[in-house]
Amino acid sequence: MSSREWPAYSPFTKQLFDKGKVEGEAVAVIRILKARGINVPQDAHDRITECKDPDQMEEWIVRAATATTLDDVFAPNTA
Repeated sequence: MSSREWPAYSPFTKQLFDKGKVEGEAVAVIRILKARGINVPQDAHDRITECKDPDQMEEWIVRAATATTLDDVFAPNTA
């Protein structure tokens, strides 16, 4: 087992790990946006922190890295 794998021995353990991972990624999205000088109003903060979809959160992290506005982060996928 590599050090990057999570030894989730049960569905419950994996669920807790995944929840914590998404919560940490939400904090990252907000920090990246603030570091880029983008204001994060309460409604956007809530939208980010209430997201439970790991794929969506990953997309927001990628977008936040180059965003100049919140619209850049929340724009619908065009792919």
